[in-house]
Amino acid sequence: MLNQQQANVQNWLAAVQANDRARIAAEQQAQQAAAELTRINEQARLAALAAEAQCRQMIEEAARRERELEEIRIREQARLAALAQRIYQNILRGRD
Repeated sequence: MLNQQQANVQNWLAAVQANDRARIAAEQQAQQAAAELTRINEQARLAALAAEAQCRQMIEEAARRERELEEIRIREQARLAALAQRIYQNILRGRD
């Protein structure tokens, strides 16, 4: 009877130890998964920041090009107005 009780206690201790090992393994896996998730989230955050910076840069570049085109349009408009004025003056001189 005593041997049977000892065997039962040993079996119970073995089961407790197995459960402890399984719990520890599960906790380690959970910690690894949390660390991986943290790493992935940080990569996503950095990628979002980079994309935002690139978008901002593209908007600034588009605005710069728009300003350049507006300056070209104004200069061309002034050139055409001056040309039209010269032509008009030549026409008036031709009437004299």
